[in-house]
Amino acid sequence: RTNGEEDDSSALSSNNGSDTGVLNGVSVADIDPASRREMNIPAKLRGALITDVAADSASARAGLKPGDVILEINRKPVTCADDAVKLSEESGNKKTLLKIWSRNGTVFAVVDESESPTP
Repeated sequence: RTNGEEDDSSALSSNNGSDTGVLNGVSVADIDPASRREMNIPAKLRGALITDVAADSASARAGLKPGDVILEINRKPVTCADDAVKLSEESGNKKTLLKIWSRNGTVFAVVDESESPTP
């Protein structure tokens, strides 16, 4: 989460390039009523809304895209953007299991930060 309280967007990777977590290249935000309406997110769904995914990231290769909602990271529940950031920083593994809600339903995805992008 950024320092400004008015900004509810959180980058899962650090902005200065010194990476301490997984899911680099992904930005998340809390689900607000406007986002819920715009993305047709069910009323009872809780999680972290993906707002941006870097095209060359492991997360993009795993199929994550803006509008998806992170429900779990490594089988631990995510109820807000702060949870996603905290859990991504706590993960000591370069492979991360995500439970994601997307417009196609709920799916699991593995983000493998150890994979190098194909040229």
